[in-house]
Amino acid sequence: MTTRNAPLTGGWRPSPLMVRILSAFVILAMVIGLVLVGIYGVYALVLLLGGLALYEFNALSDKMGSRAPAWLLFPLGVFFAFSGTALKQVDVTLVLALALVGGLGAFLFLPGQRQGLSRWAMGLAGALYIGMPFNFYLLLYTSKPNGLVWTLFTIFAVVASDASALLVGSRIGRHPFFATISPRKTVEGAIAGVVGAVIVMVIGVSMVLGINPLHAIALG
Repeated sequence: MTTRNAPLTGGWRPSPLMVRILSAFVILAMVIGLVLVGIYGVYALVLLLGGLALYEFNALSDKMGSRAPAWLLFPLGVFFAFSGTALKQVDVTLVLALALVGGLGAFLFLPGQRQGLSRWAMGLAGALYIGMPFNFYLLLYTSKPNGLVWTLFTIFAVVASDASALLVGSRIGRHPFFATISPRKTVEGAIAGVVGAVIVMVIGVSMVLGINPLHAIALG
């Protein structure tokens, strides 16, 4: 009687947590590289990350029942992202007026007229939600002095917050935090995220830039 060893279907495989952490480091390296290139590298980074965020929001809005129109969401989101820098000469009031009149008017001729108002509102909300934070990052980067340092430590704080929340929440998280919005979020993870961001800002803003530590804690 002979026996056969079961074939090895695979060796070591990284856990989803490790994959996410490694991916974060790769993305962080790419972000830092483009930031150090200069303003055009930062513009390219904003277009890349902003486009991905708008695409994800578009899919999310579809699941919520009011899909944001891509022809409104993407151009308006890009405009808001660059409204304080590359497109600062363009009047924001004019763009909002065109988005209001043109956006709502377009639904008179497009399918799904009954959902026109909700879809328009979702598109405008998504453009503001995604575009304006990128606008603030660009304004921070171009500020004088130390705009680059401020931007890098802000990015580090965001990464540290996300990584800390993920590690602590997945290991010792027991108490749900806004379970109706995100079932996997925990109070322990949220606290760890805040602590991680504060530590980075204290090190960066307080020690490197010489800002009052209390101000650094508040920024974190």
